[in-house]
Amino acid sequence: MSVLVVASKPPPIAGQALATERLLEALDAAAIPHADVDLSAELTKHGALAVALRAARVARLPFEVLRQGRRLHGGPSVFYLQLGLSPSGILRDLPLLALARRQRWPTVVHVHGEIYFRSLERAPRWLRAASRTALARVNRVVVLSERLAEPFRQVVPSERITVVANGVSGELAADAATLPPRCSPGRSLRLLFLSNLIPAKGYLTVLEAARLSQDRGLGHRFQLAGAIATAAKVHPARFAEAHGLGNVDFLGPVGGQAKLRLLREADALLLPSETEAQPLVILEALHYGLPVIATAVGGIPDLVVEGRTGILVPLGDQAALIAGVERLALNPGYYEALSAGARAAGAGYTAEKHGAAMVRLLGQVSAEGAR
Repeated sequence: MSVLVVASKPPPIAGQALATERLLEALDAAAIPHADVDLSAELTKHGALAVALRAARVARLPFEVLRQGRRLHGGPSVFYLQLGLSPSGILRDLPLLALARRQRWPTVVHVHGEIYFRSLERAPRWLRAASRTALARVNRVVVLSERLAEPFRQVVPSERITVVANGVSGELAADAATLPPRCSPGRSLRLLFLSNLIPAKGYLTVLEAARLSQDRGLGHRFQLAGAIATAAKVHPARFAEAHGLGNVDFLGPVGGQAKLRLLREADALLLPSETEAQPLVILEALHYGLPVIATAVGGIPDLVVEGRTGILVPLGDQAALIAGVERLALNPGYYEALSAGARAAGAGYTAEKHGAAMVRLLGQVSAEGAR
């Protein structure tokens, strides 16, 4: 077997880029020949010039993919493509899928978001038709959870859809395993938002919840850790200053031991997102026994189960977010039950299991292509 991987790699740090990193590590560990093309290069610049640069990059991609494929003697036995989720990303992928078909490379596409079909709905009719046709021809579609598989069953036969869950790094899992069971933190909670700061991740709802918490005289502390995206029009530190908030800490991007320390020291994770697939940060929080307060979007309800691992709140509702926090603060037994449930649920999501499942799947597709 040999694999050509066309996907986003860090930087920037994002769930799909980390998944690519872990796939490449699994291929290395299994001594499987592979080559890769990094899609993230087109996403790291902004501004007018970047539009032209991205267009040029997209135009060159098929040639780069073909060149990397030829590095693998006889071409790859599996072509792996991480699908774009925006209309422009879907348009970028069509020539790559057409190339793989012409080259007769068995193809696996991996979908890391829930908005693929919503993006198609916004796309021109011809793009919708072309994308559905291309998708129907691939050998496998990989999704992160059963809930996220359902829309693809309208286009792809069920036997060609495979669920492979995300997994946390071995370092994080090992660190989390050293912690004793969590006890109730008492009346005041340390609440962690750990994600890139873009509006769709719900960081503005967290800031509004911090303001509401302070107005009510509650002692909770809100920590926001992550890179500020270009789309973020409200800076957390400036928001806190403008509203006189003494309960907000903006930490910027964190990684390595600093990130692990935040997860160890927090009491709960907040992620009131507008759209998600299977957030890696929730899996990380579960490993640390952190109850999660999140919205019921994408694959989140598969992870955050009311009364077992966390609390689900309506989108954009800071009052509901604070009500969920208060339920944790005022009910020690409830907090400890959720924490224990979180740790039990998180144990099944590791990078090793993810990598092994992906290698097994690629092997199956390679074997089928050789028949």
